[in-house]
Amino acid sequence: MNKIKELDRLFRERQLPFSYSLEDVERFLKETYGAVRVGREEREESFVSLPGEPDRILDLYKIDDPDVLSGLKDEEEKSHHREFQTLYVTLPMHPDENKKRAQIQRSIQQGSLLFVSIEGDNNGNLKSFTIHGESRKLVTHLSMFLGIKSGECSLENETYTKYLLLLAECGML
Repeated sequence: MNKIKELDRLFRERQLPFSYSLEDVERFLKETYGAVRVGREEREESFVSLPGEPDRILDLYKIDDPDVLSGLKDEEEKSHHREFQTLYVTLPMHPDENKKRAQIQRSIQQGSLLFVSIEGDNNGNLKSFTIHGESRKLVTHLSMFLGIKSGECSLENETYTKYLLLLAECGML
């Protein structure tokens, strides 16, 4: 509990924000991971979406730099990607598949491409995100940007204590 009290003190002392804007998230993705914003036309052409998703997603970002992607993955994730790389050497695409979409999906599964879709709330703050690919590290960092409501900042609140630990893991505290 002493660790949590210290994290709480640091959180209050540093006056970290309770919420983060979509611009904050975009800046983080671009500066930290070299992410590139994908235009609506390219997204609809080449990215498989769930019904209704194109209207809901405010922005989609692509990360495809091999060095950046390597740094985003742990050993287990790299192992999963190697398995797909081996599989796809011998597995041809189905003739009826949309070739562009199938190639993108294969690239995601092989770890050479990653997409991040973000959605904002009515105030322009991050509401949710989806990672199309595999990276626990990126999930951790983006989870930090979801923030916390000021009324939840009590040491008795488990959500708050978990958020403090998340901020510490991200190097913010």
